[in-house]
Amino acid sequence: MDNDRIDREQRRIKNNRDPPRRGWGRMLSLKEKTLEARSTGAYSHEMTTQEIKDLPIDQKFQIMEAIWEDLRERIERIEIPQQYKDLLDERRARVASGEARLLDWDSVKSTIGRP
Repeated sequence: MDNDRIDREQRRIKNNRDPPRRGWGRMLSLKEKTLEARSTGAYSHEMTTQEIKDLPIDQKFQIMEAIWEDLRERIERIEIPQQYKDLLDERRARVASGEARLLDWDSVKSTIGRP
């Protein structure tokens, strides 16, 4: 979620005095908390795996949403190496020729760990 969208939503809430749309309240508070933590130097806190497991579910979702948004933004800027593009083209050609077929995740998942 980009900062402009968040800022527009904050203005909409302030001007109209109506509640945030579903999901916005969490993201706005997370953004505000993150900005506050960065400005105060508290952003460097590292959590252990156990601390993460002990978090309430709503906080876990906030963290997951922030991570996925960050990854989405970063992925869009990453240049895919030519060797990976070539490999993908090769695999697409094998599927198109009938030499290989695509499998859905549910069928693949059920074979993991089986000989």
